[in-house]
Amino acid sequence: MSTTEVQTAINFFLTLISIIGTFFYVQLSNWYRELLEVEEKFKLNKHGDERDDKRARLECRFQLNRLYNHVPALVSALVSVFLVVVGLLALSLGTQLQPSTPILAYYWIAGGVFYAIYLFLTAYFLIKGYRLGWQLKVDIDRSL
Repeated sequence: MSTTEVQTAINFFLTLISIIGTFFYVQLSNWYRELLEVEEKFKLNKHGDERDDKRARLECRFQLNRLYNHVPALVSALVSVFLVVVGLLALSLGTQLQPSTPILAYYWIAGGVFYAIYLFLTAYFLIKGYRLGWQLKVDIDRSL
């Protein structure tokens, strides 16, 4: 393979990683935002004993059941594995170049920074989201 072919393939892999990673980050942040919305709705209707307040708390429980499940963790794991595999393919291609071109060092730095940011944001949103979901579940069940 020529240097140009390898660099083109690596560019494709890095573009694929960034598009999928960014798309998934947006999905995960929307999931967390929806959990925050359920929390706010519950807080507004938490202390009342009136029929409408109880109905609103029940609605919060139904919304929480839709959001607080295994799906975000499962999708996070699958997307992360896919991104690592594609990253390893790019790394493998880069190591096949002899002699190595100086531009590859910049690819590895950019890829490493991307993975660090991606993993941090994924862990942050999953941990915060599941903690919030658990706390909401406990609070909603107590209020009903």
